[in-house]
Amino acid sequence: MFARVCPDGFIFFNKSCYYFSDEKLRHGDARSQCEGNTSQLVSIGSKEESDFLFKKIKRGNYWIGANGEPTPADAVYNISASNVSQSLFWDDGTAVTYIDPFGDFRGNTFNNPDGCYVILISGDTKRWKDYDCQRPCRFVCEYKGK
Repeated sequence: MFARVCPDGFIFFNKSCYYFSDEKLRHGDARSQCEGNTSQLVSIGSKEESDFLFKKIKRGNYWIGANGEPTPADAVYNISASNVSQSLFWDDGTAVTYIDPFGDFRGNTFNNPDGCYVILISGDTKRWKDYDCQRPCRFVCEYKGK
């Protein structure tokens, strides 16, 4: 059964409910905040879901639930879903297989040992990016129901 009635403050889209924070928190605190609301940092599985998030966010950096670190060689020279899924995972343990917003990874620094990621929207730029886990950002929680 999928979520049909969302918790207060959440927005329904395509079988899940989403909470877009106004508060800026560090990655670990954002994850805890989501868990406290029986949700988790968003895991993005399709272009439709990604487009929905980009439309709602409009601008800024928002924590998502991807973690891990792709190797720079794979990321820059041979990006594919299989390369990414070997090293990036969602908080629920599933592999990241949808990679469209990454474009190419050349803008990522790969010096983040904790492997935290944000949705970055600035001007015409819309993508996922590795980011310093200790920098406060807004965040997106996802509730999938029971």
